[in-house]
Amino acid sequence: MLLAIFHFVFAVFALLMTVLIAFQGSLIGVALSNVRAQNSSSNQMPAAAVPVVTGFFLFIALLALLAAIGNLLVGLFILKRKNRVFSLVVAGLNCLNPPFGTALGIFTLIVLSRDSVQRIYRGAGAP
Repeated sequence: MLLAIFHFVFAVFALLMTVLIAFQGSLIGVALSNVRAQNSSSNQMPAAAVPVVTGFFLFIALLALLAAIGNLLVGLFILKRKNRVFSLVVAGLNCLNPPFGTALGIFTLIVLSRDSVQRIYRGAGAP
């Protein structure tokens, strides 16, 4: 139960990061557009820089959104004792997000790898 709550909390933080990263990317895109429009010298920024920078931030925001959705699903799956392999995969991906994602990922991997938990998951899937 506590592990599921931690995944829900981490999903909320990832969702907040999604919003902040998308907002920051759009602000930087607007700022770069304004700088490019005001600069009429020969040392202009390349025209392709604005969409590349904005696209980079939107890509990172998409990854954060996928992390939020994955952790939300893992929290639900842990409560229902289903999809253990999916939970292990998301836990492994959480390890790439230090420091809290790493701690949550390692803790989830340890808990879901126990023999007693594996038996519970096998028993929950049986009719």
